[in-house]
Amino acid sequence: MNTNIIPLISIMLLICGCISTPDVVTTTQPTGPTTTRLECVMSLCDCKCHPKGTTVEETTGRLCGINCLAEYGVSDCAITDGRCTEITAVTQATTTTQPTGIPNPASEKCVQDGGQLQITSTPEGQGGVCIFPDGSVCDEWDYFRGECSKGDCMKKCLNIGTRSEGWYDCNDKLIHYDNCAIQAIPFCGWSTNASCSTNTDCDAGGCSGQVCQNTTEEPAVTTCEYRDCYNAANYSLECACAEGKCQWA
Repeated sequence: MNTNIIPLISIMLLICGCISTPDVVTTTQPTGPTTTRLECVMSLCDCKCHPKGTTVEETTGRLCGINCLAEYGVSDCAITDGRCTEITAVTQATTTTQPTGIPNPASEKCVQDGGQLQITSTPEGQGGVCIFPDGSVCDEWDYFRGECSKGDCMKKCLNIGTRSEGWYDCNDKLIHYDNCAIQAIPFCGWSTNASCSTNTDCDAGGCSGQVCQNTTEEPAVTTCEYRDCYNAANYSLECACAEGKCQWA
């Protein structure tokens, strides 16, 4: 047989389907990132919800204590369209969907009984504390279960001078981070209680400005030692004419 005819015959048989070609197996390698479960955490530095591990506290070690519920109306985090979003009083009031969960009874009881609910963020996670007008505090669930009552547990300033300085309850549970050392020490200035008619009659005297007196009085003589508790501005006080007397008010 003419060898030149063999290739031509092979091509014709291939076209007719009489010769099959080997199967080619392809595998598709994943080209995108591995899907992970999104977890959102509220930062008490900016009251924004971020993916877990990306908050200011987690990335810088900074400790913050903004009362997000009281100052910005932000109560919790949600995941919307794959993003971390904040739940606020506005979004809760305007939503038209049916509630998917049961309201937190501990939070409701705290507010109904005159307390202020504050969400705290600690290394163990987030939780709620109930702060009462008399300065006492309770974990919201402890209060709900009757394990803590108004007046039982007064807040206190701990870890002064460290990154963990802030207000704690009687069980040393963090309420919120704060530069509380100044506030924990009472104001130690004093007044002459001299008679006055207007605020301009009164002025701060003494070596450290710790004495509130009438401008017509002889300058108060004091020792020249400065103490933080002399700084009236730290306590939102000023030397003024109150009830007809020069005093800190």
